[in-house]
Amino acid sequence: MNFEAFLAMLRQERRLLPRTLVEYERHLNQFQAYCARTRPGVALSNMRHADLYGWLRALAEADYHPRTRNLKVSIVRNFYRFLEQRGEVCTNPAQNLPNARVPDPLPVHVFDSELAKCRKVAQFPNTFVGCRDKLIVELLYGTGMRVSELLSLRMEDINLKEYHLAVVHTSSRPRTIPFPSSLLPVLRTYLAQRKKLFATSPNQLLLTIRGHPLYRMAVYRATRKYLSPCTMAEKHSPQVLRHSYGAHLLDNGANLVALCQLMGHWSIVSTLVYTRVAIKHLKAALDNALPRGRPRPPRVVVSRKSDGFNDYFWPWPRGSPFARKRQT
Repeated sequence: MNFEAFLAMLRQERRLLPRTLVEYERHLNQFQAYCARTRPGVALSNMRHADLYGWLRALAEADYHPRTRNLKVSIVRNFYRFLEQRGEVCTNPAQNLPNARVPDPLPVHVFDSELAKCRKVAQFPNTFVGCRDKLIVELLYGTGMRVSELLSLRMEDINLKEYHLAVVHTSSRPRTIPFPSSLLPVLRTYLAQRKKLFATSPNQLLLTIRGHPLYRMAVYRATRKYLSPCTMAEKHSPQVLRHSYGAHLLDNGANLVALCQLMGHWSIVSTLVYTRVAIKHLKAALDNALPRGRPRPPRVVVSRKSDGFNDYFWPWPRGSPFARKRQT
């Protein structure tokens, strides 16, 4: 079955990126191969609900991650909904397919002390590749951008006077990200190296040693080389630097709404995950909101004349009849 009409709808109405459309087509081809193997000669429009349950069992037996299984189910469900709208199927057989239970792990991030150690240990050679890798790491941590946003940066997206970058989200929604002043010398050094080697080069900011636009694996390689020697985190991907950016901003008092805009999240619900790793933020909220959480000055006891009754029960609450001296 040809999926061109379905992919064209996703491209035009949902404005999905070409790389996402390639992944959708790959998952649909795998689903079609399973249907052809289990029910040969039967079209996808004639598949039953029981057939799709068998496909779910096959995915679980193949040890796919729950997120991957849910993605496949979502793609197939949307495909059959598209066929239902066009009148090619009467009912959507994937409508009531259950989603797998997904574990909710904490985002992997790097502590401030580990990043300070990385800056001391890491050695970037004074070459084009060394300046480029250093810029990659500083951009990922200094702006919190995604890898796709990093690779799509162009020369005109950089504003050195106003200290901000213009990036494009996965749904082609532009946004502006400010960058710290410490990133400016790194950026200028790379631009000087880039201009010296490639006078007539593509408009992309990050280039390979041959002058072609940079690819994703080079970004992963640079972050792995930078983070591996000095951190105990289980992952060394660019996403770790993005999570560290969000967690450190929240730890140092950043507003959740501002952090949501800086991270490029559609909803603040996605930003709330950083409250689970930002311990300083939680401690500050506890001290400010709970009266007993704040440290209080030591209590000063004033010496006075002693009597047996009030010495034992003193001090009494204000307004209590026992606050006065007991009459004998």
